[in-house]
Amino acid sequence: MNTTIVSQPPPPTVPASTSSNTMERLHLFSANGTKTTLTLPPPAWLLSLGGDVQAAHKGTLRSPMPSLVVEVRVSPGQRVDKGQVVVVLESMKTETVLRAEVAGVVKAVGCAKGEMVEEGKELVDIEEDAAEAE
Repeated sequence: MNTTIVSQPPPPTVPASTSSNTMERLHLFSANGTKTTLTLPPPAWLLSLGGDVQAAHKGTLRSPMPSLVVEVRVSPGQRVDKGQVVVVLESMKTETVLRAEVAGVVKAVGCAKGEMVEEGKELVDIEEDAAEAE
């Protein structure tokens, strides 16, 4: 049985974290047409290096893959709730909905409808509410 393995490392601009969007992926393609994707978590020592960086950018949403921005539902200065839909992306005819990971105020929007974005690009930066941070 012939199998092709393709490694997809996370972009170098994205700090290591336990989010599946920042982990290395191995795509296994077999001769019979099946595809399996394995997600490899980063080692503990690498996670320990990025803790401060992660905390500082908790409200930053980045593109999980090269995508087309289908919809941007927020603007700078707008208040958002945790879990609120912020951006809708499309990649390989599949839509991906990005939701706010924190409640707060949108500081910046780094994308526009119709724009092609690379994996790891900062799309929206949300300043977390002080009450939520504690």
